[in-house]
Amino acid sequence: MAPTRFHPRQRDDGSILPLVLVVSVALFLVVLALARFVTTDLSYSRVTRDRAERQASALGAIDYGVERLRLNQTLCNSSVGSIGPVGAGVLDRNGTTTTLTCSRFGGSTIDIANWALVITGAGITTDLLNVQGGGDKTIEGPVYMSNADAITFVGAGPGLDHLDGDLWHRRSPCPGAPVTLPGSYEFIPPTARGLICTTATWQQLVGAPSVPDFSALPSNTGATWRPVGTCRVFSPGRYTGAPNLAGATNIYFESGVYLFENVGAFEIGNNQIVWFGHNGARTPTFSNAPCDGARAADLNVGGQGATVYLTGNSLIRPRSNGAQVEFFPLRREAYEVSIHQLPGSTVLPNDSPPDSDEAFFEVSPGGNAEAVIHGAVWAPNGEFRFENSTAGARQRLLGGAVVARLRIRASATGSGFLISTATSPTLTKVELTATSTDAQGETVVRAVVDYRPDEADLTKRVAVNSLRVVD
Repeated sequence: MAPTRFHPRQRDDGSILPLVLVVSVALFLVVLALARFVTTDLSYSRVTRDRAERQASALGAIDYGVERLRLNQTLCNSSVGSIGPVGAGVLDRNGTTTTLTCSRFGGSTIDIANWALVITGAGITTDLLNVQGGGDKTIEGPVYMSNADAITFVGAGPGLDHLDGDLWHRRSPCPGAPVTLPGSYEFIPPTARGLICTTATWQQLVGAPSVPDFSALPSNTGATWRPVGTCRVFSPGRYTGAPNLAGATNIYFESGVYLFENVGAFEIGNNQIVWFGHNGARTPTFSNAPCDGARAADLNVGGQGATVYLTGNSLIRPRSNGAQVEFFPLRREAYEVSIHQLPGSTVLPNDSPPDSDEAFFEVSPGGNAEAVIHGAVWAPNGEFRFENSTAGARQRLLGGAVVARLRIRASATGSGFLISTATSPTLTKVELTATSTDAQGETVVRAVVDYRPDEADLTKRVAVNSLRVVD
């Protein structure tokens, strides 16, 4: 039997430590990678959270701006391009500081269409808005006054209702001294409308309509007219004398441009009915049936409506009982204007007290004369007067007005007075920019908005075209 061999035992006592070291290093590297991943993820989460909070704040500011546009409570649709005053902290959310700006950059909107009334106070300081009598008087839409302290109420009565619009007034700086309105000036609804301060001048808010070339207008002393049935018809031209209405009851001024150059007082008398321009799609307020044939035959109907330009001592006076005058506006570029007082006119207001001879347009007291003006009235240096409105007599400015001073008066039974914004279709584009910042960075959101300031339906006044995060 062969002898059994015994091999010495292999010793591995020193191999455990390297294995432990390898495993430990591997685990360390895994843990380190996980830690770095978690740290990066947490950091990214914080960045994402901060950005989301800034973006939410900016989007909230955009929503705020859209709503201000919808309520016509901005100056975005003007050269000022201002959202108007925003209370401290209103836009600041989520620990961010947020600003909101706006600017107009396109469209064919009419500056005047933004306003029911702009009172410039040019050359005068008192009685800029003078209200008298006990009858109902209404203004619909935004109003701008160079000095809201210059509102005067004379006598007792319902006063003045300001519907669905704010009273913007100029101070430098804002808010300046507080304004105390007469108790007869009432905002409706009172909880949503009121005073808004701005540093903007009226020139920054409304642009002057362009003026045509008058050189090609045919001359007329006021004595030239033609009969169409029983209707007395006048044609566009340069008038150096007041149109002769004597003996006529129904009068029609054809569509086009009229320059009244130093004609003095153009008076509309007892029971005379006067139309300026073809009414187009508008429904006339006053019936003038004997002139329907002349209206249908109007060769200028392609330029529907008429604009009367006043210069020198020219003024318009619907004076007597039963007188009715209605102006249908002529569109020129983006503007629909009925009456335009030119620079150089001498019929201008003095400071105080108001005098009837100072008004370029006056519905005279003592009867139920009526006047309805569908287009804009542009007379930043002139005074306009609805001097008397009795019973249901209609005194209406429906296309907005820019005047230095306005006097409105209605008897205790008067109920036909109204001033409102234009109703012609207008459209502009406004860019709203919201910038939200915090310690970590800045986020900018921009919206392009279609804005129709004269749209009565609030749901259709504003439409957001695009909304994007810029940064």
